[in-house]
Amino acid sequence: MRGMLALEPLQNYDFGNFDEEARTAPLYDLAAAQGGYFTTAQGGYFTTAQAEAFGVSRRAFAYRGGTGDLTRIEYGIYRLTRHPSQPFEDVIVACLWAGDASAASHNTALAVYGLADAMPAKIHVTVPRRFRGQRQGVVLHHAPLEGNDRTVRDGVPVTTVARTLADVARTSDPRIVATAAEQALSRGLISARRLRKLAADDEILESTLAHLLSQAG
Repeated sequence: MRGMLALEPLQNYDFGNFDEEARTAPLYDLAAAQGGYFTTAQGGYFTTAQAEAFGVSRRAFAYRGGTGDLTRIEYGIYRLTRHPSQPFEDVIVACLWAGDASAASHNTALAVYGLADAMPAKIHVTVPRRFRGQRQGVVLHHAPLEGNDRTVRDGVPVTTVARTLADVARTSDPRIVATAAEQALSRGLISARRLRKLAADDEILESTLAHLLSQAG
């Protein structure tokens, strides 16, 4: 899974002289605890619930915010201030808002993968659980996400290429789907074998990808 890399940059940060509780609080340890999950799989963003799950006290959290080590993005969502900026940070925030199990999907997923020149006006997020939140600029799709339907790319929780193609086949122009599939195949993001299986299980994709698969050999 892309994005699950060992954390190193934060280990070299100089955080100054904190009091004992704030200095020993696991706020930055939580980033390293799962192989750097919050700094790589979430681009330095995390929720207060995630921090609390790692034992960060409210006092220590407030202290870190006061020193400038944290930036408050919105209610319940923070960013490690010194983490490098990256593309699609708005998508990461939208996914955190929608819940840990959510993922960027549909045309937004195409944009994350750089496929078919996708530039959706709104952020598409698939949520596999009951969630009734509303957010300006975000389109929610309620559907199950199996373990092999979700991955991380460049810090963005996103549906896999296979799942993305299956989703956009139902919502986008077939030409966009065919272009995305062709580009994904040529860049090694998906194999011809996986595409064939995907098409065999999906009548819409079977029709859309027929020409491409006939040339794939």
